[in-house]
Amino acid sequence: MSKNPPTGMPRVLARVTYDNVEAACAYLCRTFGFSEHTESRVLGADGTLSLTELVVADSRIMLGKSGNHGQRSPQQINGNTQMLIVYIDDVDGHHDRAVRAGAKILMALNDAPWGDRRYETEDCEGHRWAFHEHLGGG
Repeated sequence: MSKNPPTGMPRVLARVTYDNVEAACAYLCRTFGFSEHTESRVLGADGTLSLTELVVADSRIMLGKSGNHGQRSPQQINGNTQMLIVYIDDVDGHHDRAVRAGAKILMALNDAPWGDRRYETEDCEGHRWAFHEHLGGG
């Protein structure tokens, strides 16, 4: 009997759409410290990266080519429809790394009333990311 989901795969997997999956993968790994799960790479008919997964602590995020499954990059719709919230260790250090890498910070580091320290940023194609560290309380 097969294991469901497969070993190492979370039950919920976010898929984020990009016009240039290769560039987005490089940006997210360099800026936010994610790592690519290279076994998940899928090339399109034109030889460009069409699909891959990034490892973020104990989770994964799928990066897919814009146009597949009717999805569009924020660049194509001139807006955004979601935000990914990622809990990390050492949000201050993570923020500093992102700033050094040239990330566009949309909300400065702050302490939320429920005990999280957080900041928000926008990636290379306009997806909004919130990075949180729970410090206590709430």
